[in-house]
Amino acid sequence: MATVNNPFVEGCCGCGACLNVCPKNAISFREDAEGFAYPSVDEGKCIDCSLCVKVCPVLSPDVERLPLKVYAAKNRDLQERIQSSSGGMFLPLAREVLRQGGQVFGVEFSEDFCSARHACASDADGVKRFSGSKYIQSDTGRTYSMTKMFLENGVPVLYSGTPCQIAGLRKFLRKDYENLYTVDLVCHGVPSPGIWRRYMDETAPEGTASVNFRDKVTGWKRFSLVMKDSSGKVLFSQREDENVFMDGFLKNLYLRPSCYRCPARKGRSGSDLTIADYWHLKKTLPDFDDNTGVGLVLVNTAKGARLFDSVDFERVETPYAPASAGNPAIENDFRPLKGREAFFRKAARAKRIGPLIRKYTRDPFTLRLRKRLKKLRISR
Repeated sequence: MATVNNPFVEGCCGCGACLNVCPKNAISFREDAEGFAYPSVDEGKCIDCSLCVKVCPVLSPDVERLPLKVYAAKNRDLQERIQSSSGGMFLPLAREVLRQGGQVFGVEFSEDFCSARHACASDADGVKRFSGSKYIQSDTGRTYSMTKMFLENGVPVLYSGTPCQIAGLRKFLRKDYENLYTVDLVCHGVPSPGIWRRYMDETAPEGTASVNFRDKVTGWKRFSLVMKDSSGKVLFSQREDENVFMDGFLKNLYLRPSCYRCPARKGRSGSDLTIADYWHLKKTLPDFDDNTGVGLVLVNTAKGARLFDSVDFERVETPYAPASAGNPAIENDFRPLKGREAFFRKAARAKRIGPLIRKYTRDPFTLRLRKRLKKLRISR
């Protein structure tokens, strides 16, 4: 029997296409020991139709492609840009689709900020929940099926997610819809929701009412993980290079296994637009970089070009080479940090996860010394 249960689960990216396509609701997702969700097939319900296999983006990845055009772009609303993760691209795009009478799908935190999920919004206030990076894997739930329902009824839809989630959506739909706009991001990989949950249990102050992975209180290039209460008072703030969870994420200690061999990099997601940070812009467009955030926009399709052109962004077209050089994740997978397997073995028994992450991400002495000397030079 060909199902996602066996033998294909090893490379599963967790997109949820199989769950949505199953005509008998025989597929559910269960969290493994590393904190990632994988499909489980109820053999008593399965009718051996193999639809789950046919829509899997890991088993049948699309061809590689280059973008049609590349832009450095900024939201003209400075306050909105400062509150965003990069250049403030998402909200204006979402509002344009809402203006067309559409629906917007994006990622929001759960009520306790310990997990993330895809949801649908139909107004400008609703899409604000989707703004900002959430550095954990989101649960797409039944949003692919909801998207199809809207599309079949002629409703415009903007669906945003990671490249593998966009690839999964397109495989699930099995045809292109003129009223569907897909937006993915340049993805480093998704860290373990289980590790994030434990980190929050240990770290989140009582009364936490918001979590921002990319707060620009210390600037766009040296962003901070910030937690605030309902009045906006800062309860917790650490710069990304000092925060233990971000350190483990960016050093590839607990990415999903499929992220180390991503099926959707190099344009294979099939998205209309790809958005990210335009890093190292000082070398290319020094006057455009003001440290409040500059977005990288890869226009991948004619439909994506129409959506992007319909919004009045401040923008400059650039070559592809500097964009990809500043964002190696566009094309390249990352290697797991040495000791990843040992980390997860010990994590199962560890009373606290923070010190264990620190142990496995600690830089060698010579590298720590170089970083210290660099900081001293900068401070003078």
